[in-house]
Amino acid sequence: MLGQMPLQMNTPRMPALALPYASSRWLLLLAAYIGYAAITLVGGLAGIGLQAIGAGLFILLLAARYGSLILPLRKNLLTLGLLFSFLLPLVPLLLGTATIGEDSATYIIKYYAVYFVILVCLPLRLPPLYESKLRVPLFIAILMLLMAGMLLAHTGMGASERMKGLFTNPNNFALMAMGLLFVLRERDAWYVRWGVYGLVGGLILLSGTAGAMLSIIIALGYRLIAAGRGRKLLIILLVAAGLLGMLVAALLLLRDQPFMQTGPIAKTTAKVEIAYNNLELVFSDKAVNFYQASIGYGDDATSALWRLVHWKETFRTWQQGGWLCVLFGNGLGSSVPLMGILPHNDYLRFLFELGLLGLLANALVWCTLFRQMLPASRWLLVMMALYNVSENNFDNFLALALLVFFSISARQPIHVLGRRLLDTYRQVALRCEERNRHSELAAEG
Repeated sequence: MLGQMPLQMNTPRMPALALPYASSRWLLLLAAYIGYAAITLVGGLAGIGLQAIGAGLFILLLAARYGSLILPLRKNLLTLGLLFSFLLPLVPLLLGTATIGEDSATYIIKYYAVYFVILVCLPLRLPPLYESKLRVPLFIAILMLLMAGMLLAHTGMGASERMKGLFTNPNNFALMAMGLLFVLRERDAWYVRWGVYGLVGGLILLSGTAGAMLSIIIALGYRLIAAGRGRKLLIILLVAAGLLGMLVAALLLLRDQPFMQTGPIAKTTAKVEIAYNNLELVFSDKAVNFYQASIGYGDDATSALWRLVHWKETFRTWQQGGWLCVLFGNGLGSSVPLMGILPHNDYLRFLFELGLLGLLANALVWCTLFRQMLPASRWLLVMMALYNVSENNFDNFLALALLVFFSISARQPIHVLGRRLLDTYRQVALRCEERNRHSELAAEG
């Protein structure tokens, strides 16, 4: 009987193992997060900046409830990355080379808050976010936050057709819309999944954020390629580059069609065309006349060109800052006092503010989380990583906290954990059976 039991329990189509404690661990976390979103919503409707208060209460609640569980830390690559991500930003402050501005404290708090949420979630062994019983209330809370601003017709960035809702700019609106994808399950009905995909795509189109559009398209291409077994990273990169090239070519070739002349599509096309026409100026030391480049397109059409120019200047400033700056950066929050504005590229921002070592430490954290995630969930982290190329996403703590929840929990799925437990049981049972057989042979001899 002992020899038959483990074989029966290790069937290929074994159902998921339900752990009684798993879903309950999301209750306080998601209740606190929904409360944070509700405070942001009320503040936006009332025209009062309550997001910082909501974020502070959210962090305090997590610290009070889960702070004692953080230590001791496990010795692995993720912990190593977190340790250096915490300590390296302190080096410019200790050496006196950090540049401090009026808003530097805010940027420092946002940075450490994201990694604090990671530390809180690590020991909880959370099931996937999309398996939580509160996923529907979470989805509704995020959707209400987005729809409320749309109903009030809050727009920004100097372009009436770009929707920003209750957020600072349309880019943050698009980032929050992407968060709706985190609660989808693979086993949800096809019309539910495609309905949410369509909803998110529509919201991003309303925001007119080209970076978000490109990020989703390339991430979906990654998902299709990664679904096949044995695919190499080189193939994925080539396909992603091909998709991006075809999209840019399509925007340029179809720019004269009537449906491309109005709305967010027209804005996106204009951005691509202006950036393409001025590439030679970007890579030279000649000045770029943004007013001249925007004639016939509109005020907001030069944002892609401006990013390329600003990235070049930011990288050059970092490169010429000396070896301490190259290794440790200019200090958290130094982008605005030194460059006048944030880089609109989180990777370049980390390089500028935290240096090469700080960028590598942060990359180690997120790459480790990526490797530990379920393959079916990785495309969403790829989507967010691509969007970081063109935006300051680390400033949106509401969206980053949700990303942390998703990334941490996707690495601990219930059915995989259950299968590992049963596989361990099977190995122990077989070992016991073998020991008993040896004992019987020894007794007979």
